[in-house]
Amino acid sequence: MTYRDHTVGVVIPAYNEEEFIGEVVESIPTYVDRIYPVDDCSTDDTWDEITAVAERENERRTPTVHSGEVVVPVQHDRNRGAGAATLTGYRRALDDDVDLVARMDGDGQMDPAMLSHLLDPLVDGEVSYAKGDRLAGLDYVSQMSWWRLFGNVLLTALTRVSSGYWRLRDPQNGYTAITHEALDSLSFDDLFDHYGFCNDVLIHLNADGYDVADVAHPAVYGDEESTIQYSSFIPRLSGLLFSRWRWRLRHQTNRTVGAIALGSFLGSLLAVSVGVGYLLQCVTNGTSDSLETDGGTRTRQESPGVSQSVRLLLVGCLSLIVGVLADSSADHGCVVRKGPTDADESDPSPTGAF
Repeated sequence: MTYRDHTVGVVIPAYNEEEFIGEVVESIPTYVDRIYPVDDCSTDDTWDEITAVAERENERRTPTVHSGEVVVPVQHDRNRGAGAATLTGYRRALDDDVDLVARMDGDGQMDPAMLSHLLDPLVDGEVSYAKGDRLAGLDYVSQMSWWRLFGNVLLTALTRVSSGYWRLRDPQNGYTAITHEALDSLSFDDLFDHYGFCNDVLIHLNADGYDVADVAHPAVYGDEESTIQYSSFIPRLSGLLFSRWRWRLRHQTNRTVGAIALGSFLGSLLAVSVGVGYLLQCVTNGTSDSLETDGGTRTRQESPGVSQSVRLLLVGCLSLIVGVLADSSADHGCVVRKGPTDADESDPSPTGAF
């Protein structure tokens, strides 16, 4: 069985998910042709669970378009990171010539019933990449802690700038689907292979000129424990996003716009830095000078440093605006699609909480 005449593969990276991975694999819809659970050298019984569920599911499921087993277990010989585990599954899917490749975590936080809503924009030819969006409204974030919500909103803002998808939300969401063509265009060796992988994929897709879609779905959290330490993850990922932002502006499809945006951003940084320097110098040395006339009277004249710093700050702000406008003008657009509970299936503009 295929999905609307397209073969589908699902990659499931897993690390220490012995309690959830079996149920996740069993819950994958029957129209999926290949399931790739990838054990990233877990220290618990995740691999045993994967091999056991693979044996059960391969007896239950019948291969359709592709020959061989439906569930293809893969194990790393060392822990290489969530991104590397995903890339391992992606490589297997490309080797199997799968049309559409989805990714979901092995912790049971992603509802397999939502998979069709990620695949539809790809099958319809609207976009080449679709991802989940848990920030579409208050109803969707109700189970998300305030600290997690803050981290997601902050990283959304940073990833918008870095990726060039200025209407994107929830870039950390690992529930994704991608076409064979877009997946094959990615340089796997250049992608970040730990947490932050999903953000990096977005940056590379924008540089190659691909459209993406947000698909609203609620945040679901159970007994699983996240291994992400946001206090260290956010600063580390912020550094990655900054370096990738510079890379994207140099390598994106529209090089002229990229050059204008990069020059404007760097110009604004220089102007603001010098302006602040002038302002600090004025504060330290005083903002006015004393002048003595021939008649012996003293007058005070404003130091040129104040006006210079104000002008430079204004130039910096204007350069920043030019950079944002130039970069956003090349935004390939994030097609925001409603979730299954909404009456209207599509909305060209972002709505909801953020």
